Amino acid sequence: MSNTKIVIVDMVNGFVKEGALHDEHIMGIVDNIKSLIDHKKNADIIVLEDNHEDNCMEFNSFPVHCLNGTSESKTIDELQYVFGLDNFKACVHKNSTNGIFKLIDNKLIDEGEYVLVGCCTDICVMQLALALKTYGNEYNKDIKVKVIEDACDTYHASYHDRNEYEKASKLVMSVAGVEIVKLDDYLK
Repeated sequence: MSNTKIVIVDMVNGFVKEGALHDEHIMGIVDNIKSLIDHKKNADIIVLEDNHEDNCMEFNSFPVHCLNGTSESKTIDELQYVFGLDNFKACVHKNSTNGIFKLIDNKLIDEGEYVLVGCCTDICVMQLALALKTYGNEYNKDIKVKVIEDACDTYHASYHDRNEYEKASKLVMSVAGVEIVKLDDYLK
């Protein structure tokens, strides 16, 4: 594995194009995700896909979304090309908001830099970022976590103001030692 890993979090149809939790505004980050991948050809790419069974416990907190076998649980067409890249390492299905458990199960965590992009910033991205930091702390591993803020987004709903949740999640992550950076600054 490379020392740098790009983790594309939940850029699936069910959050971007269709379904109860989708927000087409999230399409606005796709070009930045592609730019990151184009500039970091030596970084391993890991894709996380939300993928739930009908009886998923997460549905006690969120509307039914991204059911296994539906188009909602598939990475959007605009990013499907990553599966054919030489530096693509894994596509991991997850059944909860936090992908850390599946990364551990698939032995995809090691020392190095994790660069997170995708959605939702305040839920799946933040939980993974914080878990990676605490995993490193617990096992005394040098794990650096960076979130590319202009390659992450979240949904908007009457109960979920995109701007408020984005701001709050970035604050929480930065206090925990996650570096929040703009794409251009990261690529310098």
